[in-house]
Amino acid sequence: MSKLTLKKSKHVITQSPQMVNWNYSYKCNLNCKHCYSRTRNEKEATIEEKYKIADNIIKNDVFWVNLGGGEPIILNETVEMIKYLTDNDIYVSLSSNGTFIKEKKAYELYKANLSGGSISLDHSIREEHNRIRGFNSSYDDAITAMKLLISFGIDVIISTTMTSENYEVLEDIIKIGVDLGCRGISLKRLKMAGNALINPELELKPEQVAILYKNIFLWKEKYNEFDIILNYGTDLIKNLDGGCPCGRTAVAITSNGTILPCVYNESIPLGNAIHDDLSELWNNEKLTNLRNNFKCLGRMLAKETD
Repeated sequence: MSKLTLKKSKHVITQSPQMVNWNYSYKCNLNCKHCYSRTRNEKEATIEEKYKIADNIIKNDVFWVNLGGGEPIILNETVEMIKYLTDNDIYVSLSSNGTFIKEKKAYELYKANLSGGSISLDHSIREEHNRIRGFNSSYDDAITAMKLLISFGIDVIISTTMTSENYEVLEDIIKIGVDLGCRGISLKRLKMAGNALINPELELKPEQVAILYKNIFLWKEKYNEFDIILNYGTDLIKNLDGGCPCGRTAVAITSNGTILPCVYNESIPLGNAIHDDLSELWNNEKLTNLRNNFKCLGRMLAKETD
């Protein structure tokens, strides 16, 4: 096995963000133990304001928008927003728990030209996934959603937040994805925010992280036609971690339009996408300082960023 090496991430800074993580709505039908956004309570933008945000994204030539939350498909309007973005040559992906994606909705997403779906799967065992998500059919709903999206030719990746409750079964989750025909899996580091703050036992111990990273390296070789994605690290681990894109290639937009460097941390607002131009904010002093003195905002509490 090749030795893991650590080096600083390097990103090409473009005139505007290459990617936007848009937390379209924080409304959700689940209450997952690790969810970073479940405790957020803000006045959501109106549909008219959301289209202003979309126009801001379009005019600034953003390549990729991921709609998340919350659960974006809880809103009937979301499919039309996806179509509006794709009609304007934006690559759109969707982060979902899968509970609302039945055959009719999957077909609507296909007709809206959705490019990718990221479906959450927190455990390889049905009962454990349901316990973590607090919803008795969530495992079967997630599997059904993946199968339906794949049947319509939409790229699907599994989204799994790595915790003390599932790190021993991550390879089993990978095998589920391979068997279903998913394109890959996105392994997310637990962010100590939202519900995770009241469930601190979910955080992996350093020795568990070390073992996990070695395993991920082996899995990438073993399942070499299955994308195993590990991002959102301060440093780039060669052949393992793509590095953190926050403020470098991507920004986040919350449900009320607030623009942030990091979807996991609200302490550095840059402006509001309803009325502030994305390109003008992209190279402002706050982001320039972050790029030059980079550290992972997702691990920090608000008081630590002052």
